[in-house]
Amino acid sequence: MKKYELTDETIEFEGRKLYRIKALKDIPSIGVKAGDLGGFVESEYNLSQERDCWIFDDAKAKDKSYVCDNSRMYGNSSMRDYSSMCDNSCMYGNSSMRDYSSMCDN
Repeated sequence: MKKYELTDETIEFEGRKLYRIKALKDIPSIGVKAGDLGGFVESEYNLSQERDCWIFDDAKAKDKSYVCDNSRMYGNSSMRDYSSMCDNSCMYGNSSMRDYSSMCDN
């Protein structure tokens, strides 16, 4: 079963249309409940449907950036290009990742 879906709520970010995500099931380890709204993605490619990764608040992921494992994005953070987050990494505030950057571990 999928853990989230794309909603009809969209924003324009750096020339791309991004969709707000909505939780389809609880993710107790990070306090997400079914029905909670998350951040924004360009497509389902940007956020894995597996494990406990999540994009909160107004955080944004676009292009071929990818959030997986138990990673989380908060605030107004953003990912673009081919950047990736894995393991238990977190982004906060107005931080950003671009190009071929990666964030792993804790």
